[in-house]
Amino acid sequence: MRSEQWISELLAKLAREGLERRLAVHPADGAVCDFTSNDYLNLSTHPDVVAAMQAGTMVGSGASRLVSGTREIHQEFEQQLAAYFGKPAALVFGAGYLANLGLLSSYLGRNDTVFADRLVHASLIDGIQLSDARHQRFQHNDAAHLEQLLVKTGTTRKPGERWLVVVESVYSMDGDVAPLAAIAELAIEHDAQLLVDEAHALGVFGPAGRGVAAELDISDQVPLVTGTLSKAFGSYGGVVVASDFVRQLLVNRARPFIYNTALPPALLLAASESLRIIGSQAGLGDKLLELAAHFRRELHEQGLEVGPSASQIVPVMVGDNQQAVQLAEALHERGILVKAIRPPTVPVGTARLRFSVTLAHNEQLLTHTAQAVAEAARSIGQLE
Repeated sequence: MRSEQWISELLAKLAREGLERRLAVHPADGAVCDFTSNDYLNLSTHPDVVAAMQAGTMVGSGASRLVSGTREIHQEFEQQLAAYFGKPAALVFGAGYLANLGLLSSYLGRNDTVFADRLVHASLIDGIQLSDARHQRFQHNDAAHLEQLLVKTGTTRKPGERWLVVVESVYSMDGDVAPLAAIAELAIEHDAQLLVDEAHALGVFGPAGRGVAAELDISDQVPLVTGTLSKAFGSYGGVVVASDFVRQLLVNRARPFIYNTALPPALLLAASESLRIIGSQAGLGDKLLELAAHFRRELHEQGLEVGPSASQIVPVMVGDNQQAVQLAEALHERGILVKAIRPPTVPVGTARLRFSVTLAHNEQLLTHTAQAVAEAARSIGQLE
């Protein structure tokens, strides 16, 4: 048996650098105030969503979609989702990560070029790498830099070379919003397709929670949309919304779709009910964004840095890895659960606490939390 000493040494190095990660059982009894959940609209415990899931008659789907795993709820939900987005078609994957892997690795090839924001999610980066396409990265949310790359690369563009611009609408670690209108205009101008991952925007931004593109009224300029059912929808699974041609391409070429067992019907029953609630109860997203804005103001008044956040994701910037961990631990002692986010999830030197504001919170609680963060920061010498 080969020695595992190298693993021990690697883990020790991560610990010294404040980068070691460990699993911890999440309390389910409400003993702490939780800011780690992406259940933005608090739908995972909504009685109608839970009842919809329990109404299912089978736990698992039994097989992959192309064998015998496609049930009526799969087709019904995909039709509902396509109609919700106003797109021709939709396809459900086992997770948001798999949706991005499947779309990018199927849509692009080694003769194509992808222009991606340098802070896009790991699933998008991995999908680009699997595609073997040429990868150009532009500075975060910098449409001017994207334009420079498009113009420069255009001088050597080969006939038939496909271009794809890849961005998120809301970024998961900074909570900032992409300048989608400018990016969409550039994509059209330079004959590039545009993929927008709306994972953190769905249910929150735009009319009926359809995302940032819908809020800006540019959905017709975004041919490829991905997202997840595990955040605002309170369920699980990933989605691609696009044309009928793209859907059929994925059915035939997307390995994470072809070789993965279909999503359990119960989860799609829950997601379908969440979709109904989000579409019928106007103002859920607006209420959440108002709570997040209140929290940012309270943190700012305490002298804390929240970065460019403009969404329900509110980072408290720390910088040092060890201090970020210490601050999270100090808050846990005060009954507040929040995680330290460190490299490689975020760039080196930008460790932070990532607060997810949800509809389970209220203004009074958020004000108390901001005060507790400042108190904890002072206790570890991070704030004067």
